[in-house]
Parts: sequence; C-alpha cells; structure tokens
Amino acid sequence: MLSHIISLLLFGVATSFSPGPNNIMTAYTMFNFGFKKTIPTILGVITGWTVLIIVLQFGSSAVFQKIDNLQNIIKIFGSFFLIYMAYKISFVKDKSEKANPKPITFVNTFFFQFINPKGIIIALVGISTFIDVQNNFLRDTIIFTIKFHGLYIEQNNTNDK
Repeated sequence: MLSHIISLLLFGVATSFSPGPNNIMTAYTMFNFGFKKTIPTILGVITGWTVLIIVLQFGSSAVFQKIDNLQNIIKIFGSFFLIYMAYKISFVKDKSEKANPKPITFVNTFFFQFINPKGIIIALVGISTFIDVQNNFLRDTIIFTIKFHGLYIEQNNTNDK
C-alpha cells in the first residue's frame, strides 16, 4: 500500500509540473494581469481537473470491468503518447504573437479540462495504473482524487511565486 501511494505521488508530481496548457495559461495570466486576475484561472483548472478525474474514474471503471485488457492497452499507449508530447514540447520553436488583452477566465479553464489531451491522457493512465476496479475501488478513487487535487493546487501556487 505504501509503495502504491509513493508511486502515485511521484506520478502526480511528474505530470503536474511538466509543461502543458494549464501551466502555460496560468503563467500567461499571472505575468500579464497579476495575481488577483489569475485566481479565476487557477480555480477553473483545479475545479475542472477534479471534475474530469471523477467523471473518468466512474466512467472508465465500468468499461474496465467489462474489457479486462483495456487497462493495459491504455497504460502502454498513454505512456507512449506522453513521451511523444514531452519530445514535441521540448523541441518547439519560439513564436512571438500578440498578447490577448483579456485574462483567461474560470469558465474557459474549467471547460478546457475536458478537451485538454494531456490532462485526459494523464488521467486515464493514472486511473488505469492506480485504481483497482475489482477491489477497493472506492478507496483508490478517493486517494487518487485527493492526491491529484492537492498536487494541482500546489502546482498552481508555485506558478504564482
């Protein structure tokens, strides 16, 4: 159980602090509009991510119970996709564009979580890896949600400093 939680924590830290759209949106809003105007952006990311995790946990558990090998397939292909995204992000060219004069809102970041490919893949890989749909589903779901919710709050707090 302890090794399971340590693995989940390390997975969460690695995925929360890696570059992605949420980090970029939060940093953009903070640097251009200040902390007060960034609060809705942070709350939108945190709330949207938490709702996404809960929806995916309950939706995928029903599918995983019916198709046993699907969890392994998602683990493998999701991991390769995350490695591919990390590679693409690390070699992106700098493109200067005109800044949008309005801060990103709560509603924008909340609903963005449901189309954010990095967030969805991370959630599915995490769910398929750390949640046992046959045994202790509720316990694993609560631990997974709390751990990721806490990491996203911490990640957004460190972006603001």
